[in-house]
Amino acid sequence: MNDVIVTFLPIVLLLVIITIVFVISNVWKKYVGGYRRGIKWLFALYIMTLLIAACISYILPIEKPIKEEKVENVPYIYDYIESGRKDEIDPRFIRRQWEYSLAEEELQIYAPENNFNGTTILVERTDDLKDKVEVTFYQTPTYMYGKRMTDQAPLPIIKQEKNVLYMMKPEEVSVEENTFKREFPFNQFTGEEFMSNGADISYGQDLLFVRIDHSIKVHLDESAGMHIFKSE
Repeated sequence: MNDVIVTFLPIVLLLVIITIVFVISNVWKKYVGGYRRGIKWLFALYIMTLLIAACISYILPIEKPIKEEKVENVPYIYDYIESGRKDEIDPRFIRRQWEYSLAEEELQIYAPENNFNGTTILVERTDDLKDKVEVTFYQTPTYMYGKRMTDQAPLPIIKQEKNVLYMMKPEEVSVEENTFKREFPFNQFTGEEFMSNGADISYGQDLLFVRIDHSIKVHLDESAGMHIFKSE
């Protein structure tokens, strides 16, 4: 109930002020007259409206603004992995790791619907694994209006069935953020724009890194954003 009152209170007050101004203007025009006096009176009413709006703003609930986080300068994960500098990547960018045993000498990596707006998949053939496959999901921060949103992003779905490794995109989520601007009676004097030109978003990187023994025969779909290389 309180939320409803808070939502409609500014609208009701504004309607009351407009009604008062309209009534007084008509009365003044009817009984006093005079174009110049009318202009001065309307200007005085406008100033009074600004003062009333300023007073009302102090009695309304105030939402504390979200503290903006510092946008980090992060490395390009793909280059670090492909150049053999995986150990230099900050562990904070590892969101999830999986490990599966392999009973056969070949593996098919299947990533349905990953060819459009999908996650980059990098496959490494290495000598330090035996009869298993490792998957690491790297994700660097995404910021919206200075707020880190990465933790709200769902993880990809990774599962193994016999000799097939499935890597599926998570369901898309809708994130809504409310932003606040200074009230019009104030920002008309400060020059601040009433509406922003667009969302202030800094997108992060998503990458799935697969490690598998070089003796395992790998089948993958390169059109699904997969790339394979052999470690030095």
